[in-house]
Amino acid sequence: MDHQELHNSLNKSMQLHKAPVSDRLALMRYTDHSKRTGEPISTRLNRSLADGSELHPHDKEMHDAIMKRAKPSGHNYSVYSGTSVDSAKAHKAGDVHSSKSHISASHDVSMAIEHANRHKKGDVAHVNHIEVKPHDKVLFMGRVSKHPMEHETVIPHGTKLKYSHTTHHSDHEGNPVDMHHFTIK
Repeated sequence: MDHQELHNSLNKSMQLHKAPVSDRLALMRYTDHSKRTGEPISTRLNRSLADGSELHPHDKEMHDAIMKRAKPSGHNYSVYSGTSVDSAKAHKAGDVHSSKSHISASHDVSMAIEHANRHKKGDVAHVNHIEVKPHDKVLFMGRVSKHPMEHETVIPHGTKLKYSHTTHHSDHEGNPVDMHHFTIK
């Protein structure tokens, strides 16, 4: 199944067009960027969740909408999330951890590589690869996303992930990419 076919199929199964307007607006806000700073709006929410601080009211609306709307995916598919963390250094094979924040991921690996935080060209891009099974609770944002071509799936806060291994690749320009493989437990 290509990216667009999976996108359309996930849209059908998530049924976000039937969610209350308040939830759709909160989810749309999660996918947007600050007009002032250009930073993803989700960043403040995820920082607060990660450090356990109180949520700003708008962030609480986004968090509650994600937690309420996440449901079994109904699909077997892979998602990828660009990160600045070397998961191979943070985890050993078989380690299970609970995600402290929501994880924004894409079923388009090139999108994840683009969002990986490299300090400079040529640095290793770290990308987490997460296998999603039909029973795994996720939230595909396609229908409410400000950026639908990102094919964003959110792995909700508190989801347990099991680290498997890391593989080494190159992006389309030959820059190194370390792919850290996880399953949802």
